[in-house]
Amino acid sequence: MMARGLRSDMQRIDRRQLVSWCLFDFANSSYSAVIAAVIFPVCYVSSIADNTAGQGDLWWGRAISLSMAFVAITSPFLGGIADYSGKRKRLLLFYTAACIISVAFLSVLKKGMVLEVFFFVLMANIGMEGGLVFYNSFLPDIARREYQGRVSA
Repeated sequence: MMARGLRSDMQRIDRRQLVSWCLFDFANSSYSAVIAAVIFPVCYVSSIADNTAGQGDLWWGRAISLSMAFVAITSPFLGGIADYSGKRKRLLLFYTAACIISVAFLSVLKKGMVLEVFFFVLMANIGMEGGLVFYNSFLPDIARREYQGRVSA
């Protein structure tokens, strides 16, 4: 009986919003795996940067660290503006577009283009992590508090 009541409460969630939420989560998970953590860092260090003295690792670390610091500093301010002005979706789309465009440019870079990769990784990660600030702010609109763990898990 409890499961039946739970199911009917979950059905009150707008399915389109829920599917959109899940698809966005699926897409940003692939960014984290391919670009930020596993595949592209190895490609960068072995194919683009000269890593004999650890320079590739150094520049990669700088790009990720600087992008995360930027997001950490600007997110409270931009989050407040987004909540107050009602522009969360617009900011989510802006940051997501910045990430997508930057990742697209990563596909055409060649050996020795260390600063170019630094810039596009910086912008892609700012786009990704900054976009997550606005993406996560939609959770209360998608699911009631008691179901947010199920929806966001």
